[in-house]
Amino acid sequence: MRGVYTSTYKISALAAAKTLMYIAPAANVHAEVLYVSVTNASNATNQQIECRVDRITTLGTPTATTVTPESHEPGDQAASVVVKANVTANEPTYRSDTGGASALSAEGEPSLSGFFWEPAANRTILATNAKPVGVRLITASPVAFDCLVNLTHREIG
Repeated sequence: MRGVYTSTYKISALAAAKTLMYIAPAANVHAEVLYVSVTNASNATNQQIECRVDRITTLGTPTATTVTPESHEPGDQAASVVVKANVTANEPTYRSDTGGASALSAEGEPSLSGFFWEPAANRTILATNAKPVGVRLITASPVAFDCLVNLTHREIG
């Protein structure tokens, strides 16, 4: 499908609650988030984790690794978004929340089965330059694990 891209990143020995990945489109582009997953690639110890897809209110200048989104269709132009993973300092600011009420999606799940989000009808998440979107691990993990994060988006406009 034209204009569809996937960003993938592996965070080794993840134990801290943090922003795992975020997407910030260019000023003239909107990005429809089509799929998000957070999975455990290394640890056989099951533990309860909580992941969220949240709207960022202030991005600031997080210290993170740039990820180049891969196009699904040969011949597509380079993606017009900034995707970064593994925020290690200067976390973005998210909408204030009480018990996950502000999250676009919030799920508690066993780490071995992972977090998977695909939009149901009328649950589309749109990231814009003024309203980037982040994927977060909310609960610190008592046992570090290698975390695989995937985010698929479609560029509009």
